[in-house]
Amino acid sequence: MDIFDRARRALGDLAQSASTQATVLQLQTRMGEIQTELERQYGEAGHRARELWRARVFTDSDFEILMTRITSLQQELDQLRAQVDEVYQADQQPRSGVCAECGRSLEPNDGFCRRCGAEAPSGGSGAPSSPPD
Repeated sequence: MDIFDRARRALGDLAQSASTQATVLQLQTRMGEIQTELERQYGEAGHRARELWRARVFTDSDFEILMTRITSLQQELDQLRAQVDEVYQADQQPRSGVCAECGRSLEPNDGFCRRCGAEAPSGGSGAPSSPPD
């Protein structure tokens, strides 16, 4: 592997990492917004409960709208956390179409890298070619 191949591979890895980090940052930003809104909703629920307690009219129906909103926000937050996990897991998977050893582009039916002979990731279409001699 020559220096240009190494540089190309490093730049490709860097671009993939930057893309992953940007996606995760967007998800984490939304998660922070939801957590802030959850805290606001919980505070509102607490203030409302205190008002109702002081007025001696505390009923469950008064909290239905707040609790529904809190439940919805919590579910969205859980979904975003799952998406962050998926992004990190996908980033750990080998990229298809690129040799994991030297970074050379692979054709869809390559079974082995034509440059270094490393086995190509599975899932390609067609019959794999044989490794270089």
